[in-house]
Formats: sequence, structure tokens, C-alpha cells
Amino acid sequence: MDDVDLSRQGTEGWVHKYMSVDVVSGYQFRPAYITGSKPSHKTVYEAFRNMFCELILSGLPVPGELEVEHHLMKDIPWLNKVFPFVRFCESASEKRAEHATRSLKYGAAKDAGHTRGRWYAKHEAYRSIRKKIKGDFVEPVYQPQTIIADDLADIEAHNNTLHPLQKTYPGMTRKEVFLNNYNPSLKPAQAWYIYQFIGNMTQTSLRNNDYCRVNSEKFELANHESLKRLKPNNVKVTAYWLPLEDGSVDKVYLYQGETYIGEALNRSAFDYNECAIERTQEDKEKMLHQEKRIAKFDKLIKESKADIPKLGHRKKDAAEAEILSAPPEILVPVALEEEDECEKLLKEYADVDFHAHGEAIV
Repeated sequence: MDDVDLSRQGTEGWVHKYMSVDVVSGYQFRPAYITGSKPSHKTVYEAFRNMFCELILSGLPVPGELEVEHHLMKDIPWLNKVFPFVRFCESASEKRAEHATRSLKYGAAKDAGHTRGRWYAKHEAYRSIRKKIKGDFVEPVYQPQTIIADDLADIEAHNNTLHPLQKTYPGMTRKEVFLNNYNPSLKPAQAWYIYQFIGNMTQTSLRNNDYCRVNSEKFELANHESLKRLKPNNVKVTAYWLPLEDGSVDKVYLYQGETYIGEALNRSAFDYNECAIERTQEDKEKMLHQEKRIAKFDKLIKESKADIPKLGHRKKDAAEAEILSAPPEILVPVALEEEDECEKLLKEYADVDFHAHGEAIV
């Protein structure tokens, strides 16, 4: 991972990005952009979110090693919990991400005319297209949205070009190498675990052993067995979540401290038309889902009470007759054990001052 300063100037200042790249394939993930200021911790977290969300959607594992710079990553405590190896580079020249930046800049970006280049360069690969107005060379200024859109298009073109090592990966693009050549022994990227580090956090509580409120919406437990992981008499949980592309939230992951409780789904996804005559097949499926969910909860409660004995009922007259007819219990006094001879002597001479008695004899 590394930060990059885009070469074209924007109307609101220079555009910067923080990017993630796969070393073997050269595949670049969607970066996090910022205008007018250098990348911060917020930008880094956004880059992590873009990377992990793409890994989860693609069904790929967590990277086995992370190479980062020191000044933005030193205060992130969870890196060693997610990545098996984390390497902090001491200088910019040893970062592998620098090679990916140069490959994009003088490859797809230059072919599309999206780089500023160097007007004084002798080699054609480094020259730039200069804008001249009334005999003066003017530095063109672009809208930040245009610069970001062009950079995303360049990344897409870069990822879909042939891999430079065609002898090793014949006929494969960078993206194909990235998707098909990974270490199968790496741990999978699971959203329920990763979201506790990169997701939005909301403190909430379970209501009626059924749902919680997050982002002004109700989220119901996907499995009521999750209730068994809660601490006794404690329904407070922490929900971790990330919005989808349209801004909606389809699910949240619940934790209690460091203990994973379970997944909760947006209840609005299972709303159905209560008017029977207007129900569609989709409404019937949603209604069936809710009925099954209620039946599973009732079964869980019934099973949890199976070991509790039931209370019996007896008539008062029958209980009194049984008590009166029972034979009286005779209590036999228990004799006290006789004291040992040594204990008697100790009690008898407990108050005698043997030291004074010995002096008197002398």
C-alpha cells in the first residue's frame, strides 16, 4: 500500500490517493481519493475497506503479507490480527507499490493522455502535451471528479492488460492472474471478522431477544442460536457494518466485547403486503420466511425448558390426609464423644504458669 499524488492539478487543489496493489499480478484495487490535502488515517481506512470488500466479493483470502509505510500505519493496532506478516518500509525506494505506480503512470494513464509528464524530457515516453494560449504555455486545470474518473478508467485498463510475464502466465491479464493464482492455505476473508476493524460501529442492544436498531433501522437475528453466546443478563452489543453502493445496509455483525454473537439482517427486506388479495408470490415467500423464523424461536424456547421440572397440583384434603397418616419421626439424641485423656490434661493445666513454677523449685 502507498500514497500517490496524481499528476494533473485540480480546481480545488492537487488530488491524492491511497492505493493497494497485488505484487505478483500488479492488480490494483480501487483507491481512496482526497483533494486539497495529504492522505490521512481516514483515507487509509477507506483504502482498506475498498480492498477487503473486493476480496470478500471475489471469494479471495486475506493477503499473507502487508507492506506499508511507517508514518500512516504505525498507529493502527489491528494489522497483526488480520495479516500474518506486516512489513514497515524504511524508505520509499524499497516499496513494491512504487513499481505499480510507475507502471500505471507510464502505461495506461499515458496512453490515455491523463499524465502531465515532463516537458523537458528527451525520450518520447516521458514527454507531455503542453497547452499554449496566445504564445504562453498554460498549466491546464481539471475538475477533481474528472481526474478521479480518468484515474479509475486507467486502473481498469491497466488491470485488464496482459501480464508482463507472458512466459509464466501466457495469455492472462493482470486481473486473471490475480484471481486464479493465490495461496490456498491463506485464511479466507470473512466479513464478520474483518468488519470489526474497518466497519462503522454502533452501540445498541437486542430487544425481545429478536432484533436491534442500527442506523435508524431494525435488524433481526439470522439465527436465534446466537442468543446462547450472550453474557447472562446482558443484551448490550456492538454492531459493525458497511453500507452498500446505494447507501443501504443489508446486514450487521454483532459483538459483545471480543466475542462474536452473530449476524443480523435488515428486517425491511422481509416486509410483505398484509392485504391478502394483493399478495404476490414474493410476498408469500417473505411471509413464509417469517413464519418459519417464529417457529424456530418457539422450538428453541421449548428445548431450553425441557430440563426444568413441571410443577404438580394436589388437592388440599389429600395432602393433609397424607401428612396426618405418616408415622411420627422419632429423634434420638446423639451422645457426645468422650474427651481424650490428653485433651483433659491440657484443659486442666491450661492456666498454670510452668515457667514461674520452675523458678520457685530452683
